[in-house]
Amino acid sequence: MAKSPKDVFQVFELANLQTMCEHIDIDYADKAKKQLVTELSEYVSSLGLSLMLKEQKVKVLKDVAKMCDWEDERPQLKGTIAKKIQETMEEQGPKKFLKKVDTSLLQKFLQALRVDITNVSRKDLIDLILQNTDEIGMENFFSSFPNTTLKLFLKLCNLKVDSDNSQYTIIRALIEQESIIAPYEPAADEHPSKNKPPIDKNISNVDLYTHYFKEDLADYLLNHKPPLISNGSKKELVERVRRSFDDEGPPDKDKKKERKRKSTNSDEDKEKEDKEPSSKDGSKEKPQPSKNIAESPKNKGTKRKK
Repeated sequence: MAKSPKDVFQVFELANLQTMCEHIDIDYADKAKKQLVTELSEYVSSLGLSLMLKEQKVKVLKDVAKMCDWEDERPQLKGTIAKKIQETMEEQGPKKFLKKVDTSLLQKFLQALRVDITNVSRKDLIDLILQNTDEIGMENFFSSFPNTTLKLFLKLCNLKVDSDNSQYTIIRALIEQESIIAPYEPAADEHPSKNKPPIDKNISNVDLYTHYFKEDLADYLLNHKPPLISNGSKKELVERVRRSFDDEGPPDKDKKKERKRKSTNSDEDKEKEDKEPSSKDGSKEKPQPSKNIAESPKNKGTKRKK
């Protein structure tokens, strides 16, 4: 379940909040952490409200507009109506405003967001609208950052994600403030252990998937002696960890490892060639055969030219 924007931003240090404010052009000079948390939360909520209203049908917006006490002429265009409703909601307070809206319109709000409203009470309808509004705002806010920055945010929140650079998964972890482990569908005879087992030759694939994050498996492979390849999908890492316990051979048979070894050997051969003695004119001297070495069968019967 998604956390409130304030709960999410409260986790970050002042310097991180300043970076976020700079990203969206909010003045952060001489402002305390509490104030930046408030301003960022308001920005995200306003962004989410704007996007939520854009998802509604024109008729729904016009019906909501009829309930608003506007002195000037009512707008007719969808974008203008949505903007006017948003201004009114923020002026009165979103929750207070929604309490005046008919239940049928609240339901249509959520239906437009593809939210299940089966057996949902009126009070819960309002809470769901506000929750989804904040969630939409948070998703759009974080999606404006590059993946490298999002991964930094994860570390700052002490979160882990089993993801191959999936922006969506990283953002979900940030919004929910929970680490996300990759789903694993075990076979009929596979059952994960209730307690987290250590990584050794007795651990099963299902336990490696269920109890360990991709990051944990990568760290294990890096700390192995000798260090093993730690990149790839989680499935590849699990298989590589399993092979590290195999008595038939270490996991350095991995093709990537082999390519790396060949490349290293090639560099060493080249270095040896460079170290061979050279003649005065700079050309490499050919080794002279020893006079004491017996004549090889290949050279028997051949006459040396005078």
